[in-house]
Amino acid sequence: MNLLPKLGIGAILLPVLVIAGCASPVLRRLQSSDPAVREQAVEELAWRKIPGAAEALRDVLRNDESWGVREGAACVLGLNLAPSAVKPLMEVLSERAESDTPEDVLVVSPSRATFRAAAAESLGIIGDNRATEALLKTIQEKWNYNNADITDQARNAAREALVSMCDPKAFDTMVRLLESQEQCTRYCAVRYLRELGDARAVKPIISMLDNSRDPDYYKRPYTKDTGAIQFDYDYTEDIFHEAFSALAEMGSKEAVEPLLKFLLKPEKKTLPTFAAMTAETYAIETLGRLGDERAIGPLVEELDDDTIDAAEALLEIGTPAATAKALAKILELLQKEDEGDHILALEVLAKVAKPRAVSKLSDI
Repeated sequence: MNLLPKLGIGAILLPVLVIAGCASPVLRRLQSSDPAVREQAVEELAWRKIPGAAEALRDVLRNDESWGVREGAACVLGLNLAPSAVKPLMEVLSERAESDTPEDVLVVSPSRATFRAAAAESLGIIGDNRATEALLKTIQEKWNYNNADITDQARNAAREALVSMCDPKAFDTMVRLLESQEQCTRYCAVRYLRELGDARAVKPIISMLDNSRDPDYYKRPYTKDTGAIQFDYDYTEDIFHEAFSALAEMGSKEAVEPLLKFLLKPEKKTLPTFAAMTAETYAIETLGRLGDERAIGPLVEELDDDTIDAAEALLEIGTPAATAKALAKILELLQKEDEGDHILALEVLAKVAKPRAVSKLSDI
């Protein structure tokens, strides 16, 4: 039986597929001219143990003409925990489009991007630290103004892979990347540190937040004029969310004093308006989650700004003094005519659900 198809891919795979003079039916389907058939064969290899399958999948990964089939091969190699797949999967991450610009911006198709993301995910599943450097390079790729959402897939998949691998080399590099000029890289680094949950990250994250009070911190080097529109994604809120959440989840009391700086009125004036408001909101929320009584005084002062966030944080702290101040603010809102204020105040009480607060509901 002639196994050589007209497309020529069989000529590449045939030496792999022939086992003791014949090929498995599943492996033969990898020669099909129909990408859907080849993709189905790849999926079947995820649960069938067939001699020669790993080598066949590696060749599909390198040579198949369909991004979808290659992506399937990358996924199956990860599920099968094939150590021999580490090198070819790393090669996938290093691929660049032929049309790289002088600014070193990646221009890729959606299918190519998901293929690279699948390779990163599989490297994380296999867990071989040989892949650490390749994954770190993926995280540091420059922001792609043409396909931001698409190229971020590979970057985020690389971050998740590194979290699962827990390679000490990755931790040190991620701490350094908190100072990167690329916002998307800083975001990946701080999110990695939050997900890892290593208390050693507290001081570097605090240092990054200290730097964020400098207006120059918000200059984005990848702003690109595309002609018709100015496309420039701002990661400020994402970075703040991850940084403040990391401090709260790690329960770091040493973060209290640095966080209080974001509530000082003179400090707010040094930041862009949006950044100041975002940082203040997250700082208030984090102080509440940390539950440190040093925050009560500054949070009480924030009540004068007619913000419900400070009241919620005070209820989280839960001391008698903090609860009394918060309930007084909530009562003030409930006495207003604005129905929105009423709903917001009651939502805070329901969300926090501190016994001391709940016991006051009837009085309010």
